[in-house]
Formats: sequence, C-alpha cells, structure tokens
Amino acid sequence: MFRPTRSTLVDRMNESRRILSLIKSMENPSPLGREGQEVWTLRGLYFVNLYSIVEFTVRSVVHVSLVFISDRSVCFNCLKNNFYSIALDSEFKRCKDVNEKKGLEKRIELLEKTQSTDIRAIDPNLIHMYLQNIDYDRIKLIFKCFCIDENFSSVSRQMLYLNEIKTKRNDVSHGNESAAVYGKMTRSDELEKRFEAVAVVTDFIVSKFETSLYELSFLKEERRSLYLA
Repeated sequence: MFRPTRSTLVDRMNESRRILSLIKSMENPSPLGREGQEVWTLRGLYFVNLYSIVEFTVRSVVHVSLVFISDRSVCFNCLKNNFYSIALDSEFKRCKDVNEKKGLEKRIELLEKTQSTDIRAIDPNLIHMYLQNIDYDRIKLIFKCFCIDENFSSVSRQMLYLNEIKTKRNDVSHGNESAAVYGKMTRSDELEKRFEAVAVVTDFIVSKFETSLYELSFLKEERRSLYLA
C-alpha cells in the first residue's frame, strides 16, 4: 500500500544525492581553501532539500493511512483511545468553540461518540496543519496518534539530525538566516551524514506505518478480528 510512497521517496533521495555530488564537485578539497559564495549558498540550501524529503514522507504515510482506515468503515467503539484525537477531530473542535453553558453537554456527546457504532470517513487531509515543522518530537506525537510503537532506539541518533535540519531549513526559508552562512559552516562530508540520517529515518517511518496498518494497531485488540481482510 506504500509502494507509490516508496517509489517517490527513492526518486527524491536520488535527486538529493545528485545535488550532494554537485556540491562535492564544486567545493575546495581542502577545508582551509578558498571557496566562492555559490558553494556556501548551495550547501546551505541543501538543508531545505533534506527537510522536504522528511515532510513529504510524513505527509504521504499519514494520507495513505487515513484512506486505508476510512476504507475499512471502522466503528468508533473499535478504535483505540489515541486515535480518537484524529477520528473525533470535529467533535473536539465543537467542544472548543461552544459557549460555557453548552460545554459539559458537548463533552458528554464526545465521550458517548467513542462508544457508538457510528462510522465516519476521515478526510485524509484532516491533520495536514499538524504535519509542518517536522522534527523528532512531532514524529513521536504522530506515532502516538496512530497508536504506533514509539520505540525509536534504533534511529535515535539519526533522529537528532532532524531537529537541526528543520531549524536551519526554517531559518533559510523564512529569511532569518542566509543559506551561505550555514553553508560556510557545513562541508559536504557533514551534509552526507545528514543525508544518510534522512534516508534511515524516512525508511523507518514508512516501515513503521506499514506494519501498523498490517497489524491494525489503531484498533482495540479484541476488535481486530472483525476487520481482517
């Protein structure tokens, strides 16, 4: 089910590797040698490229997962608690916007909905507003919403690079810092470490979501047999 995601991800990683190869061909072999502004700028912009791969991956797996779950026509009372954060999005918003006199009533309605046999198709674009500024903490939160195992020990070192990539991407994209400033501080061998980290992390994300959907981890264990294909 994630074949298109993986295919596009391979294309984007290959594109990123070609950019990295171009940077290597342009930079001075000696760290102490003189370099032009264009090399610094390209190295700084590389953080924008790496970040785009991460955000694409997260957006894609979330979209595919919500389509998959909606297609299963799952009753509310079969869902795990954490997934209600997505499935009951409209109810949470109504509780937030309602006046004080109706507040308790809306809260009770929300809780009753979790025990109902109602079925709702979930808009696959529902939580895109939360799929920005992706870093380690945001990925852990998304995993929690989808009831995915949160053991990141195998990729904890690579995940730490994500915070740096996001911060530098934001600084460059929003004009807070010049791409050349970051590029002057980061040579291609360091960029390659971040490239490899992105490759590991994105593969980890896709694999975890793939396993989660296969195991129906968003459902209560005692209800999973009802939805096995």
